Amino acid sequence: MFPERRKMLRRQADREMVHLLEQLQARRQEDRSREERHMRRRAIRHTCKVHIALRIHENWGRSDEWTVSEHPVKGRLLDLSDEGCSIFSRQQLDIGQKLNLIVVLRDGSKIRASGVVRWNKAVKEHDGYAAGVQFISIENGDRRRIHAFLMELDESIGL
Repeated sequence: MFPERRKMLRRQADREMVHLLEQLQARRQEDRSREERHMRRRAIRHTCKVHIALRIHENWGRSDEWTVSEHPVKGRLLDLSDEGCSIFSRQQLDIGQKLNLIVVLRDGSKIRASGVVRWNKAVKEHDGYAAGVQFISIENGDRRRIHAFLMELDESIGL
């Protein structure tokens, strides 16, 4: 009877050890993921502007045809990465809202992209809203120019 009890205790200890190792591995993966997200994000430094246009689908009357129109929104660029950006605006942008963006880099070159709002939050101290926009359509050349611009900022510390 005693050897059976010893086997049971060892199995239980092994299960607990495996559980602890899995938790440690998950925590390390989460830390690595957080570091990667942080490394991909870079703050915008001076003179970058953004032109924001809300894309609105409209249907008039009883027709099945929808038209898409653009409505300009005032805002500014807060953050830029290869995959998207965050913007500030006085107007609240809804999650899922589609936007057309023109990002004007400090050298005057323009990057055109379409994006979708993935998150938003109120910024009460500035009486407006911040929103995260994921690029859904951007030319490869424009994506390369964003990447080159961000690498230049990293090398010059944004000066």
